[in-house]
Amino acid sequence: MKSITIQGAKRESVGKKSTKALRNAELVPCVV
Repeated sequence: MKSITIQGAKRESVGKKSTKALRNAELVPCVV
């Protein structure tokens, strides 16, 4: 079985605008 490593960071702000900015920066907003 393959294993992967993911990195996460706490977001500074929430909302539609900040989520769109994260996606434009090729990041993935999520809840873990």
